[in-house]
Amino acid sequence: MDYFDFRPERVAINGFRSTMAGYELGDPSCWDEMWSTLLEEAGIDGACRITGSLQFFVRSLRAAREGKLQYFPKSCRRLCTDECLVISLLASVQHNTSDTSDYCLEHLLKDGREIFADDLFAAATLLAIQMRLTDLIFLPVPLEVVKSIIDRSCLHCIRSAVQ
Repeated sequence: MDYFDFRPERVAINGFRSTMAGYELGDPSCWDEMWSTLLEEAGIDGACRITGSLQFFVRSLRAAREGKLQYFPKSCRRLCTDECLVISLLASVQHNTSDTSDYCLEHLLKDGREIFADDLFAAATLLAIQMRLTDLIFLPVPLEVVKSIIDRSCLHCIRSAVQ
């Protein structure tokens, strides 16, 4: 199955992408699209439950992150490194795997930004709980899988920069 065939992951990634695009582009229609997608995927109760916590999570991440976050357009069927870390962080909160949570926070925040880790973890926890209450439960993501993806992604970026 394709990763986007799983509803919780699809809802989180598309919501993240639309919210990020709204901030980056200054276009409120991105947030309208996020609302429509949440409404379609999770119904009115789910959309109401998730919207605020998703906005809070993205705002917390943007405030904690030095430099831009990467994200792909909503139509893309792949995940970039930051999106992989976001999904893995949310999944690790739902499945209570602190080693994966710690790894994701460390790589999302980069050096010198660790002071934001508690706030970002709290925002991720709120979103993960709201998604769980809406029956949107992520697949577990083992730490070894996240490390492998990040190592491969970063190695590819390094190779591209050298060429």
